Amino acid sequence: MMKLRCETDPELFCRVFFPRHCRYPFSPLHRHLFRQYCRQQHQPLHEREGRNYAVAAPRGYAKSTIATLLLPIHDVVYRGEGYIVIVSATLPQSVGKLKNIRAELAENRMLRECFEPQISRITSRQIVVNDIAIEAFSVGTELRGITYRHWRPTKIVIDDGEDSDAVESPEQREKLTMWFNEVLENIGNGYTNVIVVGTVLHSDSLLANILKRPDFQSRTFRAVETFAENTTLWEQWRARFNDLSDPCRAETARSFFELNRDTMLKGARVLWPEKEDYYDLMCQLTTRGRKAFFKEKQNDPRHHEAQLFDPETFRYFTLEQSSEQIAGEQIVQPGSSRQVSLDRLVRFGFLDSALGGAGSDFAAVATVGRDEHGYLYVLDVWMERASPTRQIEKIFDLHALWNYRLFGFEANCFQSLLAQPIEQERQRRRKAGRPWDLPIEQVSHRENKLRRIASLETLIANGWLLFSPTLGEEFFQQCEQFPRAAHDDGLDALEAAVSLARTGAIGRPLPASTRRSSRHLTSY
Repeated sequence: MMKLRCETDPELFCRVFFPRHCRYPFSPLHRHLFRQYCRQQHQPLHEREGRNYAVAAPRGYAKSTIATLLLPIHDVVYRGEGYIVIVSATLPQSVGKLKNIRAELAENRMLRECFEPQISRITSRQIVVNDIAIEAFSVGTELRGITYRHWRPTKIVIDDGEDSDAVESPEQREKLTMWFNEVLENIGNGYTNVIVVGTVLHSDSLLANILKRPDFQSRTFRAVETFAENTTLWEQWRARFNDLSDPCRAETARSFFELNRDTMLKGARVLWPEKEDYYDLMCQLTTRGRKAFFKEKQNDPRHHEAQLFDPETFRYFTLEQSSEQIAGEQIVQPGSSRQVSLDRLVRFGFLDSALGGAGSDFAAVATVGRDEHGYLYVLDVWMERASPTRQIEKIFDLHALWNYRLFGFEANCFQSLLAQPIEQERQRRRKAGRPWDLPIEQVSHRENKLRRIASLETLIANGWLLFSPTLGEEFFQQCEQFPRAAHDDGLDALEAAVSLARTGAIGRPLPASTRRSSRHLTSY
């Protein structure tokens, strides 16, 4: 009886046979997938009229578990399909999904006892169960003419078919769209169901455009369906949550929330409260940044595509001369009487080098200080279309001013050629009795530059990265126009300097002998 009921009730099938995958109650997203699935049943396969549907889901909400694991297993044990094709951005992704299906069919004791699935073929990219083939492919693959026995693909599932880096390239987006339109949509037949599930990574991504197509039945789900009404209390909570001077800030913020829970949750509604409640999601919004949150959890990458950084919202500090200040330069945090001596900041620098010459990129050196709590201060950003020789001279001049704990430069391509000239300049200055002991580290960037720079947004939004207003119009213009600015050299250098400051050696405060002035820094 249970076996018969599960044939027409995929939700019950998942609960009965896969309890370890279904620990939480199903969300509206999952029930939507079940309803769409049921609409394709009740017809002989060769008489079926194929359907297209697309679902945009938040990251981490079990869309793949339902769409490319549990429902394909339902297909094979009840013999509802002839040839299933699973497509992901990379072959390892789709092969991994196939392995999960194979593992359940081989190891799920209850499933095997009830259905006795007959596995007749296993390869790294294909399994055949009950004379139904399931095969894994990556996007961009040549799929023309693929068949299993007399079937062309009867069900095609594209699950997370877009690469996070490639989707940022207009050329790669166009290439993927052409492949989908010209290749994938033509490999099926009149009975073929095409299901596209994923997260919208760009406003012009393949999934974003499929969601608009009239021949696809589409729906978009968001982790936060409506935000809480009382923004004032949430801003006060965020200030406590982001206070790096409080070692128990997470507990402090939670206590504030519990004290004001009813008011702070008024109007809030989330998609899957059993998995992630509103408080969990607000913590993610704060720690991961608005850009990542709205893209990965809200399927809204447009939220920051036009402008990621707004200098008007930055937190700033100013340098004030004080003849009475003998303890060194000070930084005063806004809204706080706590003062931090500039001499107690550990300073880091980074050179984003360039070839020099009119019309070329700027060479840029960013200087960042870190206090004992982890707040970061952008002390200086030097940018100039300078020759490599001038760049090397400048970094030693800046070291004489700031006394860097660690200084980095990019080891990729041409920049690696600077290592020897830097060492020569170090020896020349040592002989001349000038500051020479610049601690150098070559850095090899492995992540996409735009993504690295975008990671600063979280630090800025949380008030953990403060700026001097004297950094220059060119730098702030690059901030304002990113990611569409003609140049982003200052931001590139800043991100690298920030990375050094967050991961580099943090030793003792600088000795008093290195202090050069009695100035006062006030932030606002």
